[in-house]
Amino acid sequence: MKKKPVVDIWSMVSALMGTGLIIGIILFVGYQLQRIEAQADRVYESGVMVKLELDGLKTELLALESVVRAASGVSDESVEVAGIEYTPDEIEHLQKEVQNYRDMIMVKRDTLASVDLSKRSLMMDLQIMFWSSLFFLLVGVIAAVLGYLSWFHKLRIFRDRRQGPRVNDLEVFKEKGT
Repeated sequence: MKKKPVVDIWSMVSALMGTGLIIGIILFVGYQLQRIEAQADRVYESGVMVKLELDGLKTELLALESVVRAASGVSDESVEVAGIEYTPDEIEHLQKEVQNYRDMIMVKRDTLASVDLSKRSLMMDLQIMFWSSLFFLLVGVIAAVLGYLSWFHKLRIFRDRRQGPRVNDLEVFKEKGT
């Protein structure tokens, strides 16, 4: 009577689940990288725009402050700065504008700090995704390799204990040798 081939179901499950895990992780990482890349583009673009706006506001503030400083020594007369005459009412208006620009600069600095936090958050997302995907990828590779080895080469990695104690572990190698 011919010996019935033993099908090791756990080897097949390990091999297929490991392969599925590897494919799933690769697809998941690809999707997440596209999402993070789009988010990073928005964050870095907004950071550049805020920085440019902040630089422009600082330049305008310096110009306004130079006019206000030049007019601070003179009272109740028009002041000429860089070839332009300013009346006392215009000087008072410029002083209010200076305060408005300072407030806008503070808001832009807070916005820039928020953008920096978003950049750190993106880096943290990338690190978490890298380490978790590496872990699951290694688990998948180990499961797939062990499963395929035991499935195709009949290595008894996943033993069925229902058939009794572990006796003759190297029976497969002895059968091939004779």
